[in-house]
Amino acid sequence: MQTFDARLWPVLLSKLRRTDSPRLSWAEALAVGVEPQTLIDSGHFTYAGFDYESPDCECGVEPNVEAGLREGLVSVSCVAEPACFPGREWVSRADVEWLRTTAADVFRALAPMNGLVPLDLTVPRPFVPVGWLRRRALEVAVVWLGNGGPGGELLCRGLKVQLGARAQALLVLTRGTPPVFAPDERIAVLSLPDEPGPRLGLTRGLDVFDPGYRAKASRREHPELDLDFVQLGFSTTAERHVLTIDGHEVDGFKQSDVLFTQLLMLAASRKIGRRDGWRSKAVLVADFAARPDDVSLARGTRALENLRAELSAGDVPGLTENEVDAIIKVERGTGKVRLGVPPENITFDASLASIEWKLPSVVGKGRSPSDAQADGLARAGALLAEARKLGLGLPP
Repeated sequence: MQTFDARLWPVLLSKLRRTDSPRLSWAEALAVGVEPQTLIDSGHFTYAGFDYESPDCECGVEPNVEAGLREGLVSVSCVAEPACFPGREWVSRADVEWLRTTAADVFRALAPMNGLVPLDLTVPRPFVPVGWLRRRALEVAVVWLGNGGPGGELLCRGLKVQLGARAQALLVLTRGTPPVFAPDERIAVLSLPDEPGPRLGLTRGLDVFDPGYRAKASRREHPELDLDFVQLGFSTTAERHVLTIDGHEVDGFKQSDVLFTQLLMLAASRKIGRRDGWRSKAVLVADFAARPDDVSLARGTRALENLRAELSAGDVPGLTENEVDAIIKVERGTGKVRLGVPPENITFDASLASIEWKLPSVVGKGRSPSDAQADGLARAGALLAEARKLGLGLPP
């Protein structure tokens, strides 16, 4: 399910705000770019048949629904005696045919996209296991409670005791207004986030357990700490390259083929590469040798400074200057760099399969690029090739 159109997730999460057994009509699935049969094949949905309530019905009797009489339509008729509406109504089949899922299936699909692994402890009802969140040297059990209602606090405290010492903290997702616990109880309750997409906003709970982490992770002397509260997105259009940080587009990368592919290559290295994404800073100038020479390392240092400066040039809502600076981490004494954002917080859009370089439009129609510009475009091509070589699945 994690490969489905991103428009599916706000629909499902909005339904979870009302019920733990959400239904999705054929029409709703098609509207968010997903074939209903694909949802069924994923194992996260089951077929729920037909369901329709006529606006003309006054008797409350379940109507008779017949499919196959007209293409794309179903016939609805009242079976009461006497019938509360005469004859047949013809309605779109997509509006009356349904799929059903559960909170457990939705969270099972969302877990990998939120950096979670299966929760291998017994979780009693009414809780639903969501997963282990292993971040910031913590092992946090994440569960769904839905409507805690009266006694929700006692249920959460009881579950924390039942899970034992292995669950260093308990993070509970719920609908409605969450209860608040004292910091030493190591329990945080979060409502579902309002922003669209598959992110559950779990770092809000981590900030409760470790309130000083964000400041520590954004200092240059801690290259080992991830900015797990930052989301990066990469896409491209015919007019511009698009880098987003927490959904905010960064201007400096729109027309720069080099800056965009430098960051794209680092992102590919972190998301699907080896050694947690650590690379020699010489890769920023497209030197991928195992032992780059001093000239490449010096050029890589300048490229790193330029890349960091461009990231920090504009304000990113919700992030401090130090937090933006720490998006690229540097390991002192080794000459290595990496993105300081965990893999599940990096997204690549399908548009990256076909990148159009922006240099020709920057230079101007009919004009030839300078030697430096041509060299930059060659580097951008090599950086893109390296990103594809890492396995992004982007055809040349």
